[in-house]
Amino acid sequence: MSKSKTFLGIILFSVFMLSCTQKQEVVFPTETELLADSVPMQSIYDRRFMNVYGDYLVVTSAQSDTMIHVYKTPELKLISEFGQRGHAANEIESFPTLGASITDTIYVRGFKRNFLTKILMVNEKADMIDHIKLKFRNTPNDICLISDSTLCFKDIDEHCINLYDFNKQEIIETQKTGNGKFDENDVVDLDLGCLSSNGKFIIYGYQYKKQIKVFDAINLTPIKTINFPMQKEISSSQLSNIEDITLHYTGSTATVNGFYALYRGAAPSDDTSCCSIEFFDNNCNAKCRYKLDRKIFAFAVDEKNGFIYGCNDNPNYIYRYKFK
Repeated sequence: MSKSKTFLGIILFSVFMLSCTQKQEVVFPTETELLADSVPMQSIYDRRFMNVYGDYLVVTSAQSDTMIHVYKTPELKLISEFGQRGHAANEIESFPTLGASITDTIYVRGFKRNFLTKILMVNEKADMIDHIKLKFRNTPNDICLISDSTLCFKDIDEHCINLYDFNKQEIIETQKTGNGKFDENDVVDLDLGCLSSNGKFIIYGYQYKKQIKVFDAINLTPIKTINFPMQKEISSSQLSNIEDITLHYTGSTATVNGFYALYRGAAPSDDTSCCSIEFFDNNCNAKCRYKLDRKIFAFAVDEKNGFIYGCNDNPNYIYRYKFK
Protein backbone atom coordinates (compact mmCIF):
# COMPACT_ATOMS: atom_id res chain seq x y z
CA MET A 1 0.00 0.00 0.00
CA SER A 2 1.36 3.46 -0.91
CA LYS A 3 2.04 6.11 1.69
CA SER A 4 -0.65 8.33 0.18
CA LYS A 5 -3.30 5.61 0.59
CA THR A 6 -2.13 4.94 4.14
CA PHE A 7 -2.37 8.64 4.99
CA LEU A 8 -5.82 8.85 3.40
CA GLY A 9 -6.96 5.88 5.47
CA ILE A 10 -5.76 7.53 8.67
CA ILE A 11 -7.63 10.73 7.77
CA LEU A 12 -10.89 8.87 7.02
CA PHE A 13 -10.62 6.87 10.24
CA SER A 14 -10.03 10.08 12.24
CA VAL A 15 -13.08 11.73 10.66
CA PHE A 16 -15.18 8.66 11.46
CA MET A 17 -14.09 8.63 15.11
CA LEU A 18 -14.76 12.35 15.42
CA SER A 19 -18.28 11.91 14.05
CA CYS A 20 -18.95 9.16 16.62
CA THR A 21 -17.83 11.26 19.58
CA GLN A 22 -18.97 14.74 18.58
CA LYS A 23 -22.10 16.02 20.29
CA GLN A 24 -24.80 16.81 17.75
CA GLU A 25 -27.95 18.81 18.34
CA VAL A 26 -30.97 16.57 18.94
CA VAL A 27 -34.01 17.98 17.15
CA PHE A 28 -37.51 16.57 17.49
CA PRO A 29 -39.30 17.07 14.16
CA THR A 30 -42.66 17.03 15.92
CA GLU A 31 -43.77 18.54 19.22
CA THR A 32 -47.30 17.86 20.45
CA GLU A 33 -49.13 19.16 23.51
CA LEU A 34 -51.23 16.54 25.28
CA LEU A 35 -54.14 17.09 27.69
CA ALA A 36 -55.03 14.37 30.19
CA ASP A 37 -58.28 12.66 31.05
CA SER A 38 -58.51 12.00 34.79
CA VAL A 39 -59.65 8.42 35.37
CA PRO A 40 -60.60 7.50 38.98
CA MET A 41 -58.22 4.90 40.40
CA GLN A 42 -60.95 2.82 42.09
CA SER A 43 -58.26 1.73 44.55
CA ILE A 44 -55.33 2.94 46.65
CA TYR A 45 -52.01 3.34 44.92
CA ASP A 46 -48.69 5.13 44.95
CA ARG A 47 -46.45 6.34 42.15
CA ARG A 48 -43.83 3.60 42.12
CA PHE A 49 -44.42 1.26 39.18
CA MET A 50 -46.83 0.82 36.28
CA ASN A 51 -46.49 -1.15 33.08
CA VAL A 52 -48.67 -2.30 30.18
CA TYR A 53 -48.84 -6.06 29.58
CA GLY A 54 -50.97 -6.88 26.53
CA ASP A 55 -54.47 -5.59 27.25
CA TYR A 56 -53.78 -4.69 30.89
CA LEU A 57 -52.23 -1.85 32.86
CA VAL A 58 -50.63 -3.08 36.09
CA VAL A 59 -50.02 -0.63 38.95
CA THR A 60 -48.28 -1.39 42.27
CA SER A 61 -49.05 0.10 45.67
CA ALA A 62 -47.28 0.14 49.01
CA GLN A 63 -50.19 1.95 50.67
CA SER A 64 -52.63 -0.93 50.33
CA ASP A 65 -52.79 -4.39 51.89
CA THR A 66 -53.40 -5.71 48.37
CA MET A 67 -50.41 -4.40 46.45
CA ILE A 68 -50.98 -5.15 42.75
CA HIS A 69 -53.88 -3.68 40.76
CA VAL A 70 -54.85 -4.62 37.21
CA TYR A 71 -56.83 -2.35 34.87
CA LYS A 72 -58.34 -3.23 31.50
CA THR A 73 -57.11 -0.92 28.76
CA PRO A 74 -57.95 1.54 27.40
CA GLU A 75 -61.00 2.28 29.60
CA LEU A 76 -58.93 1.63 32.77
CA LYS A 77 -61.58 -0.40 34.52
CA LEU A 78 -60.22 -2.10 37.65
CA ILE A 79 -60.69 -5.84 37.09
CA SER A 80 -58.33 -7.56 39.55
CA GLU A 81 -56.36 -7.01 42.73
CA PHE A 82 -53.87 -9.51 44.11
CA GLY A 83 -50.64 -9.73 46.07
CA GLN A 84 -51.78 -9.61 49.68
CA ARG A 85 -49.15 -8.26 52.05
CA GLY A 86 -47.78 -11.11 54.20
CA HIS A 87 -45.53 -14.18 54.39
CA ALA A 88 -47.92 -16.97 53.46
CA ALA A 89 -48.01 -18.71 50.09
CA ASN A 90 -48.72 -16.28 47.21
CA GLU A 91 -48.44 -13.29 49.54
CA ILE A 92 -45.92 -10.49 49.04
CA GLU A 93 -43.05 -10.34 51.51
CA SER A 94 -41.56 -7.06 50.26
CA PHE A 95 -42.62 -4.16 48.06
CA PRO A 96 -43.46 -5.54 44.59
CA THR A 97 -41.21 -4.54 41.70
CA LEU A 98 -42.59 -4.98 38.19
CA GLY A 99 -40.39 -6.50 35.52
CA ALA A 100 -41.08 -4.60 32.29
CA SER A 101 -41.92 -6.77 29.29
CA ILE A 102 -43.41 -6.20 25.84
CA THR A 103 -45.30 -9.51 26.13
CA ASP A 104 -48.54 -10.42 27.94
CA THR A 105 -46.61 -12.04 30.79
CA ILE A 106 -46.46 -10.06 34.04
CA TYR A 107 -43.24 -10.34 36.04
CA VAL A 108 -43.16 -9.39 39.73
CA ARG A 109 -40.32 -9.47 42.23
CA GLY A 110 -41.47 -9.66 45.87
CA PHE A 111 -43.71 -12.71 46.30
CA LYS A 112 -40.80 -14.83 47.47
CA ARG A 113 -37.39 -13.61 48.60
CA ASN A 114 -34.92 -13.57 45.68
CA PHE A 115 -37.51 -14.87 43.20
CA LEU A 116 -39.17 -13.42 40.13
CA THR A 117 -42.79 -14.55 39.69
CA LYS A 118 -44.37 -15.05 36.25
CA ILE A 119 -48.09 -14.25 36.06
CA LEU A 120 -50.68 -14.51 33.31
CA MET A 121 -54.15 -12.98 33.34
CA VAL A 122 -56.64 -15.79 32.66
CA ASN A 123 -60.34 -14.84 32.54
CA GLU A 124 -59.33 -11.55 34.20
CA LYS A 125 -57.74 -13.34 37.16
CA ALA A 126 -54.04 -13.61 38.01
CA ASP A 127 -52.52 -17.06 37.43
CA MET A 128 -49.02 -17.55 38.87
CA ILE A 129 -47.27 -19.93 36.51
CA ASP A 130 -43.68 -19.93 37.77
CA HIS A 131 -41.24 -18.67 40.42
CA ILE A 132 -37.75 -18.04 39.01
CA LYS A 133 -34.78 -18.11 41.40
CA LEU A 134 -32.48 -15.07 41.24
CA LYS A 135 -28.93 -15.79 42.35
CA PHE A 136 -27.15 -12.47 42.62
CA ARG A 137 -26.04 -10.39 45.56
CA ASN A 138 -27.35 -6.85 45.12
CA THR A 139 -30.97 -5.75 44.91
CA PRO A 140 -32.01 -5.25 41.26
CA ASN A 141 -33.54 -1.98 40.13
CA ASP A 142 -35.47 -1.25 36.90
CA ILE A 143 -36.02 -4.88 35.94
CA CYS A 144 -36.58 -5.60 32.22
CA LEU A 145 -37.15 -8.91 30.46
CA ILE A 146 -35.00 -9.38 27.36
CA SER A 147 -36.50 -12.82 26.68
CA ASP A 148 -38.06 -15.70 28.60
CA SER A 149 -34.56 -16.70 29.73
CA THR A 150 -32.76 -13.36 30.16
CA LEU A 151 -33.26 -10.54 32.63
CA CYS A 152 -31.73 -7.08 32.49
CA PHE A 153 -31.41 -5.01 35.65
CA LYS A 154 -29.70 -1.92 37.02
CA ASP A 155 -27.31 -2.30 39.94
CA ILE A 156 -26.99 1.11 41.59
CA ASP A 157 -24.37 -0.07 44.08
CA GLU A 158 -21.97 -1.26 41.38
CA HIS A 159 -22.92 1.48 38.86
CA CYS A 160 -23.68 -0.98 36.11
CA ILE A 161 -26.29 -2.74 33.98
CA ASN A 162 -26.35 -6.54 34.12
CA LEU A 163 -27.78 -9.34 32.01
CA TYR A 164 -28.81 -12.38 34.03
CA ASP A 165 -29.41 -15.82 32.48
CA PHE A 166 -32.23 -17.77 34.19
CA ASN A 167 -30.96 -21.12 32.93
CA LYS A 168 -27.34 -20.58 33.94
CA GLN A 169 -28.43 -18.70 37.09
CA GLU A 170 -25.61 -16.22 36.67
CA ILE A 171 -24.82 -12.75 35.37
CA ILE A 172 -23.55 -13.17 31.81
CA GLU A 173 -22.83 -9.55 30.77
CA THR A 174 -22.07 -6.29 32.59
CA GLN A 175 -21.83 -2.72 31.35
CA LYS A 176 -20.77 0.25 33.48
CA THR A 177 -23.08 3.28 33.56
CA GLY A 178 -20.34 5.68 34.66
CA ASN A 179 -17.06 5.99 36.54
CA GLY A 180 -18.60 4.74 39.79
CA LYS A 181 -16.99 7.49 41.86
CA PHE A 182 -19.47 8.32 44.60
CA ASP A 183 -19.04 8.79 48.33
CA GLU A 184 -21.19 9.86 51.26
CA ASN A 185 -20.17 13.51 50.85
CA ASP A 186 -21.61 13.77 47.34
CA VAL A 187 -25.03 15.38 47.04
CA VAL A 188 -26.14 13.08 44.22
CA ASP A 189 -24.88 10.06 42.32
CA LEU A 190 -24.41 11.31 38.76
CA ASP A 191 -24.57 7.75 37.41
CA LEU A 192 -28.20 7.25 38.50
CA GLY A 193 -30.70 6.76 35.72
CA CYS A 194 -33.65 4.84 34.33
CA LEU A 195 -33.50 1.59 32.38
CA SER A 196 -35.80 -0.03 29.82
CA SER A 197 -35.62 -2.57 27.01
CA ASN A 198 -37.73 -4.00 24.20
CA GLY A 199 -35.57 -7.09 23.73
CA LYS A 200 -33.58 -5.57 20.86
CA PHE A 201 -31.86 -2.74 22.66
CA ILE A 202 -31.48 -1.36 26.17
CA ILE A 203 -31.64 2.35 26.91
CA TYR A 204 -30.33 4.15 29.97
CA GLY A 205 -31.41 7.76 30.57
CA TYR A 206 -29.44 9.73 33.15
CA GLN A 207 -31.25 11.48 35.97
CA TYR A 208 -28.74 14.26 36.59
CA LYS A 209 -27.49 14.95 33.06
CA LYS A 210 -29.38 15.11 29.78
CA GLN A 211 -27.93 12.06 28.11
CA ILE A 212 -29.24 8.67 26.95
CA LYS A 213 -27.07 5.64 26.24
CA VAL A 214 -28.24 2.80 24.01
CA PHE A 215 -26.89 -0.76 24.26
CA ASP A 216 -27.41 -4.00 22.36
CA ALA A 217 -29.79 -6.18 24.40
CA ILE A 218 -27.90 -9.40 23.64
CA ASN A 219 -24.38 -8.48 24.73
CA LEU A 220 -24.62 -4.92 26.13
CA THR A 221 -22.36 -3.55 23.37
CA PRO A 222 -22.74 0.27 23.25
CA ILE A 223 -24.71 1.33 20.17
CA LYS A 224 -25.13 5.06 20.57
CA THR A 225 -24.99 7.94 23.02
CA ILE A 226 -27.68 10.56 22.55
CA ASN A 227 -26.18 13.84 23.75
CA PHE A 228 -27.68 17.26 24.23
CA PRO A 229 -24.76 19.72 23.78
CA MET A 230 -26.50 22.69 25.36
CA GLN A 231 -26.58 20.87 28.69
CA LYS A 232 -23.93 22.19 31.08
CA GLU A 233 -21.84 19.34 32.44
CA ILE A 234 -21.51 19.24 36.23
CA SER A 235 -19.65 17.16 38.74
CA SER A 236 -21.02 16.03 42.08
CA SER A 237 -18.35 18.07 43.89
CA GLN A 238 -19.80 21.26 42.32
CA LEU A 239 -23.14 20.73 44.03
CA SER A 240 -23.66 22.11 47.53
CA ASN A 241 -27.25 20.96 48.05
CA ILE A 242 -30.03 19.08 46.32
CA GLU A 243 -31.70 22.30 45.10
CA ASP A 244 -28.70 23.04 42.86
CA ILE A 245 -29.55 20.18 40.55
CA THR A 246 -31.86 19.74 37.59
CA LEU A 247 -33.70 16.45 37.16
CA HIS A 248 -33.52 15.12 33.63
CA TYR A 249 -34.66 11.58 32.76
CA THR A 250 -36.65 10.01 35.58
CA GLY A 251 -38.44 7.21 33.76
CA SER A 252 -38.49 5.29 30.50
CA THR A 253 -40.29 2.49 28.71
CA ALA A 254 -39.64 0.61 25.47
CA THR A 255 -42.00 -0.87 22.87
CA VAL A 256 -41.56 -2.72 19.60
CA ASN A 257 -41.43 0.65 17.81
CA GLY A 258 -38.83 2.43 19.95
CA PHE A 259 -38.51 3.98 23.38
CA TYR A 260 -40.12 6.73 25.41
CA ALA A 261 -38.24 8.77 28.02
CA LEU A 262 -39.83 10.92 30.73
CA TYR A 263 -38.02 14.26 30.90
CA ARG A 264 -38.42 16.60 33.88
CA GLY A 265 -36.06 19.54 33.23
CA ALA A 266 -36.65 21.12 36.65
CA ALA A 267 -35.45 21.07 40.25
CA PRO A 268 -36.83 18.30 42.50
CA SER A 269 -38.85 20.80 44.54
CA ASP A 270 -40.38 22.55 41.51
CA ASP A 271 -44.11 21.87 41.74
CA THR A 272 -45.09 24.20 38.90
CA SER A 273 -43.18 22.80 35.93
CA CYS A 274 -44.80 20.23 33.68
CA CYS A 275 -42.81 17.50 32.00
CA SER A 276 -42.54 15.87 28.61
CA ILE A 277 -42.14 12.43 27.08
CA GLU A 278 -39.58 12.07 24.31
CA PHE A 279 -40.01 9.35 21.69
CA PHE A 280 -37.08 7.82 19.77
CA ASP A 281 -37.46 5.15 17.08
CA ASN A 282 -35.52 1.88 16.82
CA ASN A 283 -32.71 3.70 14.99
CA CYS A 284 -32.37 6.07 17.97
CA ASN A 285 -33.75 8.96 15.93
CA ALA A 286 -35.64 11.65 17.83
CA LYS A 287 -39.21 11.55 16.47
CA CYS A 288 -41.58 13.42 18.77
CA ARG A 289 -41.69 15.36 22.03
CA TYR A 290 -45.03 15.10 23.84
CA LYS A 291 -45.54 18.07 26.15
CA LEU A 292 -47.77 17.06 29.06
CA ASP A 293 -50.15 19.35 30.91
CA ARG A 294 -48.87 18.33 34.34
CA LYS A 295 -46.01 16.69 36.19
CA ILE A 296 -46.09 12.89 36.39
CA PHE A 297 -43.76 10.48 38.16
CA ALA A 298 -44.52 7.14 36.54
CA PHE A 299 -45.92 6.29 33.12
CA ALA A 300 -46.69 3.45 30.73
CA VAL A 301 -47.34 3.44 26.99
CA ASP A 302 -50.23 1.61 25.32
CA GLU A 303 -49.37 1.78 21.60
CA LYS A 304 -52.16 -0.60 20.66
CA ASN A 305 -54.84 1.86 21.80
CA GLY A 306 -52.77 5.03 21.41
CA PHE A 307 -52.62 6.09 25.08
CA ILE A 308 -49.99 7.15 27.59
CA TYR A 309 -50.96 6.48 31.22
CA GLY A 310 -49.36 8.38 34.09
CA CYS A 311 -49.64 9.09 37.80
CA ASN A 312 -48.38 11.75 40.20
CA ASP A 313 -48.98 12.94 43.78
CA ASN A 314 -52.77 12.78 43.43
CA PRO A 315 -53.72 9.29 44.65
CA ASN A 316 -57.22 9.49 43.19
CA TYR A 317 -56.51 9.36 39.46
CA ILE A 318 -54.60 7.78 36.62
CA TYR A 319 -53.99 10.37 33.91
CA ARG A 320 -54.67 9.19 30.39
CA TYR A 321 -53.23 10.93 27.31
CA LYS A 322 -54.37 10.16 23.77
CA PHE A 323 -51.23 10.49 21.64
CA LYS A 324 -52.18 8.78 18.36
